Amino acid sequence: MLEFVLFFFGMPLSITLLCNYCDRQKKRKARLKRIEQERIREAKIAQISEHQRELKRQHEQLVHDQIELAKQQAREEMERKREDERLREEQEKQAEQLAKHEKRITDLEFRMSQAESDIEFLNDRIAQLDAQRDLLMLQQSGTVPGGKEHTKYQTKIISIENQIHTAENKLNKARHIRTMAQREMEVA
Repeated sequence: MLEFVLFFFGMPLSITLLCNYCDRQKKRKARLKRIEQERIREAKIAQISEHQRELKRQHEQLVHDQIELAKQQAREEMERKREDERLREEQEKQAEQLAKHEKRITDLEFRMSQAESDIEFLNDRIAQLDAQRDLLMLQQSGTVPGGKEHTKYQTKIISIENQIHTAENKLNKARHIRTMAQREMEVA
C-alpha cells in the first residue's frame, strides 16, 4: 500500500516536477533565444554603426576630394588667367613695338622725302645763285677796277658766294640725312 500511496501521491508530484522542469526548460530556451536574438540585434546594430561610420568616412573623403578638386581647378584657373594676361601683355608689347617700328619707318620716309625736296630746292637755289654771280661778274668786268661800282659788285658777289657756300653746306647736310635715312630703312 505504501507503494500505492507513493504511486498515488508520487505520480502527480513527479508530473508536476516534470512539468515544472519542462516549463523552466522552455523559459530557459526562450531566454537563450532572446539572448541570441539580442546578440544578433547588437551585432546588426554594430554592423550598421560600422557601415554608417564607413559611409561617413567615405562622405568626408568625398568632401575632401571635392575641396581638393575645387582648389586644383582654382589654381588652374589662376594659372590660365596669368598665362592669358602674360600673352595679352606680350601681344600689347609686340603691337607697341610694331607701332614704334612703323612710326620710325614713317619718320625715316618723311626725313628722306624732306631731304629729297631740300636737295632739289638747294640745287635749284645754287644754280640761281651761280647764275646771279656770273651775271654780277660779267657786270663787274665792265666796271673800272677799284671803283665804287666795282666795289659794289664785288660786295654783292661775295654775298652771293657766302649764300652759295651756305646752300652747299645745307645741300651736303641734306644728302647726309638722306643717306643715313636710306641706311636705317635698309636695316629696319
